[in-house]
Amino acid sequence: MDKRILVVGLSCVDIINYVANYPVEDSDSRILEQIWTAGGNATNNVIVLNQLNSYSILFSVIPINCPIIVSLLSKVGVSSECFLHRLNGDLPTSTVIVNEKTGTRTIMHYRGQLQEPNCEEFQLAFPNINIFSWIHFEGRNFENLLRMINYILLSRKNDGRPRISLECEKVRDFETLENAIPLVDVIFVSKDFARYLYHFIASIYRTSRYFLSTKLKEMIWKRTITNFFFLQKGQFIKLDQSSYDDFRITGFQNKEEAVFGIQQKYGASRAIVICPWAEQGAAARNSVNGEMISVDAYVQDGPAIDTLGAGDCFIACCIHFLNEGNNLREVLVNASRITGKKVAKRGLLGLDVS
Repeated sequence: MDKRILVVGLSCVDIINYVANYPVEDSDSRILEQIWTAGGNATNNVIVLNQLNSYSILFSVIPINCPIIVSLLSKVGVSSECFLHRLNGDLPTSTVIVNEKTGTRTIMHYRGQLQEPNCEEFQLAFPNINIFSWIHFEGRNFENLLRMINYILLSRKNDGRPRISLECEKVRDFETLENAIPLVDVIFVSKDFARYLYHFIASIYRTSRYFLSTKLKEMIWKRTITNFFFLQKGQFIKLDQSSYDDFRITGFQNKEEAVFGIQQKYGASRAIVICPWAEQGAAARNSVNGEMISVDAYVQDGPAIDTLGAGDCFIACCIHFLNEGNNLREVLVNASRITGKKVAKRGLLGLDVS
């Protein structure tokens, strides 16, 4: 079977501004370098997968008669052959400030009104999903995400191929991602998403305490204590209402807590959960054997000067090495090494994948 990888998600223009220091508000600042390139999480995934010699395809949507994005995609080696072309809608654009002093990136994203692919279009584009060994979804397009995943589950072979992975980074439509997590084979959880878990439920309950009826508050609280747990000294303890008022909800505090907690919370009995935690490295756990694997960040190539796309690079590397049959520890070590080398240089092209 060919090890083809399908990536579903955003393609946009990134206008990247490299600066020596982050600009002060209401000031004039010099830019060291400005680069226009194709971006978006899914696009970045494919840029990296191509450098790893994976056979990867990007499914995305762009406006019709938009030569700039087609040209930029071509420059980074990404084909738009499987893209949908819309008559209406602006091209999504991200303006990025990369502070080379700290390596941080600040992203200002213009989404526009470009309609994302629906499930029917996905099925029409890929009537035989069994030609793929792996399908990865950027955690977006919430109206259609669950339907696309269910289409794959109903269509794939008895051997569980193609495997399905999901990026949980954005927290705008939290419930959709909650519902999608138990359906997929591999879950990539960002640090921000992990920290958001308890903040989300806390805000719901606090709102219910002050603004909603008693009956509705009770319903919300029942759902809260059924689904959410507090990690204390390595043990997950279900919250009760009496202890809630004295409990400060702060989210998962490290990568191991996030991996274990998400598997416990969602009952992802057959899933691998992977959580990169920036300079703290990454952790993963395969729920089949229960082994927690944790690796340090790779820093041998020097300090970070450009973290833009680092998470996308890490995810792409994990997908590649998992798809090639590497064990989970090898996957984390290789992905962390390549990502560490990436953040020590500008951009995603010319990666050292050795």
